[in-house]
Amino acid sequence: MRGANIRKSEYERDNSKTDYEKTKNIVSQEVVTTYYNISKYREMIDGVNLEKEFYKKMLETFSLLVSSGVAMQSDMRKVQVSIDALNTRSIMYQSMLDDEMYKMQNMTGLNLSPVQIQSDEKFNLFKKYIFVESPEKLMDMVMKYNDDYKMLVNTRKAATEDINAAKSSYFPTVDLVSSYVQNNPSGSAKKSDYEDEFKTGINVSFNIFNGFRNSAQERKMVASYSQAKLQIDDFLIKTRYNIDSQLSRYAAAKETYSVAERSHTNALQLTELYEQEFQLGQKSLLDLISSRNEAFQAYVSMVDSKYSLYILKLQQLSLIFHLMDYLKGNTESELNGMK
Repeated sequence: MRGANIRKSEYERDNSKTDYEKTKNIVSQEVVTTYYNISKYREMIDGVNLEKEFYKKMLETFSLLVSSGVAMQSDMRKVQVSIDALNTRSIMYQSMLDDEMYKMQNMTGLNLSPVQIQSDEKFNLFKKYIFVESPEKLMDMVMKYNDDYKMLVNTRKAATEDINAAKSSYFPTVDLVSSYVQNNPSGSAKKSDYEDEFKTGINVSFNIFNGFRNSAQERKMVASYSQAKLQIDDFLIKTRYNIDSQLSRYAAAKETYSVAERSHTNALQLTELYEQEFQLGQKSLLDLISSRNEAFQAYVSMVDSKYSLYILKLQQLSLIFHLMDYLKGNTESELNGMK
């Protein structure tokens, strides 16, 4: 019984250590997710500012043209409407960025400005990470490294030791007893008559009947063991589903990013063409604004899908709990490369 209780305590101690590592991993995932949201909204705001610069120059040009009677007032209004729409979008992205900055401050205790946080272009945490696309390999990695799985297995092992302890109560208990007595005679007594004593003995106790408490305890421990096994099975089923879902979302995100990147390139080329044709009077202002809007929407879609890929890589690393090790190793190599 004592051996079973000792082994159970060891499993519980391991669970405490594993739970601490799990907490670190969760916090790391939250911090990196926030970092990427900050980087994403910064890119969105940069894109908005670039568009606003284009429209502000156009507004200045049309103001002169309207004053000279070459252009109409409605053309200038169209440009102003586009600027107002971009201002609205900029306010929205700035609000999202501020929320993420507050979150970063609460998690890290660092009071930083967005520009102090390294942009993804210079600090690409997950560009180099190769996404694992084999479900079998991922399941093997989960069963080897995942902290939730480790804790469930330890709980099952602890339940096994509870059963062993309950069964051992049916058997006799044998205790080895030893004692040492040092005699110190006083007065006229002879020391030879009072020699020191060393005693050893064995105590054997039998559990004859205790009102079926032993069998009830054993049934209780068996039920706990069955529950622990069911929790492992449930975890594995959910993990397989999550892996399949993750792989499907990654394939879709990768394809979306590829299409968005191609669409953005084509939209930029189309806009350049429309600008030239607009200068020649072959395209209207509305045509040019529409092409700029398409290019900007393609930019937003490209940035959004890029960060979706990064977040999926982050989720995979967190699932197999290599996140802390990856961040340490990757951060060191990135910093060395920037020196």
